[in-house]
Amino acid sequence: MLLLLTFAAPDADAQLRRNRRGNGTIYGTRVEKQVVLPDSAELARRDSLHRLDSLHRVDSVALLGKSSLEQPAFSNAADSIISDFSNGQRRIYYYGETSVKYQDMELTANYMDYDMNTGVVFACGVYDSLSGEWIGRPVMTQGSQTYNMEEVRYNFNSRKARIKNMITTEDDGILHGRDIKMMDDHSINMSHGQYTVCDADHPHYYVDMSVGKVISKTKTTVFGPAHLVIEDVHLPFVGIPFGFIPKRPQRATGLLMPTFGEEEARGFYMRDLGMYFVFGDHFDLSLTGSYYTLGSWGFDVNSRYKVNYKFNGSLSLNFSNDQTGEKGTPEFYQTRNFGLRWSHTQDSKAHPGTTFSASVNFQSPSNNRYNSHSVSEALQNQISSSVSWSHNWNGKFNLSINALHSQNSRDSSYTFTLPNVTFTMSTMYPFKKKNRVGKERFYEKISIGYNTTLQNKINFKASEFALNSTMLDKFQNGMAHNFSIGLPNFQILKYISFAPSVSYSQNWFFRKTEYAYNPETDQVEAQPSSQFNTFGITQNYSAGASMSTRIYGTFNFGKHHRIQAIRHVISPSVSVSLSPEKGTYANGYRTLNYTDAAGDAKTDQYKLYSGEG
Repeated sequence: MLLLLTFAAPDADAQLRRNRRGNGTIYGTRVEKQVVLPDSAELARRDSLHRLDSLHRVDSVALLGKSSLEQPAFSNAADSIISDFSNGQRRIYYYGETSVKYQDMELTANYMDYDMNTGVVFACGVYDSLSGEWIGRPVMTQGSQTYNMEEVRYNFNSRKARIKNMITTEDDGILHGRDIKMMDDHSINMSHGQYTVCDADHPHYYVDMSVGKVISKTKTTVFGPAHLVIEDVHLPFVGIPFGFIPKRPQRATGLLMPTFGEEEARGFYMRDLGMYFVFGDHFDLSLTGSYYTLGSWGFDVNSRYKVNYKFNGSLSLNFSNDQTGEKGTPEFYQTRNFGLRWSHTQDSKAHPGTTFSASVNFQSPSNNRYNSHSVSEALQNQISSSVSWSHNWNGKFNLSINALHSQNSRDSSYTFTLPNVTFTMSTMYPFKKKNRVGKERFYEKISIGYNTTLQNKINFKASEFALNSTMLDKFQNGMAHNFSIGLPNFQILKYISFAPSVSYSQNWFFRKTEYAYNPETDQVEAQPSSQFNTFGITQNYSAGASMSTRIYGTFNFGKHHRIQAIRHVISPSVSVSLSPEKGTYANGYRTLNYTDAAGDAKTDQYKLYSGEG
């Protein structure tokens, strides 16, 4: 209090002097003091609860802008870490597998040198004297891009880098560069670059660019004078003064680059050189060819099509002339192969009630051996195909038409079913009234269902194939009709259930096979007729009936026994069926009477019709 009064006294004297000079209020007059209320925010700042509120001090929303790393974060090195802070230096050396993360960039290498003063990290691989190779060379990942390098100097402050011998992928192309500078916007300036689609470490072919730039925003590569190099042979007359490689669209017409290599059987090759064509939004096509130095060649046609909400599919066709060994030597072998693949899928909502699908894989027996794209495909011996169309009429009638194919490459056998037709009628009640009045009549319970199948099948070897009448006579065909008849059940004497049943089916045939005795061979030989020269019918029919009931009984032991009563149920049943003899003349059975070479009279029975059913 004394100190407060001491410091306040001079102010009071000064005020008194000002009043005496007439510059202020008259002495003794009451002076109104203006009080300024403190700001609520200032009070909140002084509030201890406010200052200690964790939500206020560490607001997650306020930290969203600082979620990325502000400083590079190094992982522990696999070998050792050495720090050097002498003579004003601040350097850290990382030996062994290590990585550093900074914002959206991650760098891994087997050796790193980080200068904390300049914010520059140097990374490179380590030479293994035992294997004679460099291991752990730098790999930088930035966003969706990956860069493989020999060595790199990256500045964390400017986000620029100096790179030596880098490989990166741009769309489907691979970019090699000797001296590279990466800018802060991820664009790349390079000298002595190579652009190729060959994925080998040392590409078989490439465009040699003197200078180039990759613009990150547009994904476009611009380069200066360049020329084509194939198998390290520079083609000076195949070059351009400047050019650019635009960002590859999803679908674009262009050249398909080949692949080069060597096969022991067919020699050096150049595969899949051709063009890719785009026809509108629903269809594309590629035409490629291959050539081998020992004389083999081939071409492929591949196409895809798609109409949204309707259908989609693909079609592939290949033809090749395959030669192995040198001409004039015992090892020389020549064959021609072909292959057809077709896949088609229809959208289920495109045509309600109608479906169509196809999965076709038809080829020559040795096509997989020479023109496969995988080991499993080359070893595949059994392949099959199917093409199906079906239509349903309000759930009452259904028609299905199929074409089936299977083949075995080991024995060059083929099996075709052209066509396989199935027609089905669901169960119907022909005598049931739509608007029934009164009790249901017994005949209204009679039901009938029907299905029929037509099959035309052929088996042959590849060497037997020919488009002539002899080939058509190899088809085995027939038609089966099945009727399902439901009869009403009856109650006899109120307690006996009587259930009759009837079944009937027919088989139709369009060719027959007669048998005759041949005295020269002393054998009974088949004499098949030509296709569709007859119409034969065989019938199968049967009838039956069953009766059943239930008899309930109880045997009482009395109230004073542990088991007082036993109730039992007896379900007796009896059934009878009638199936006439099917080996009759009407069903195509014949009897052959002949005398063999020994003079013995013999009888042989045979069936005229064979095939379906």
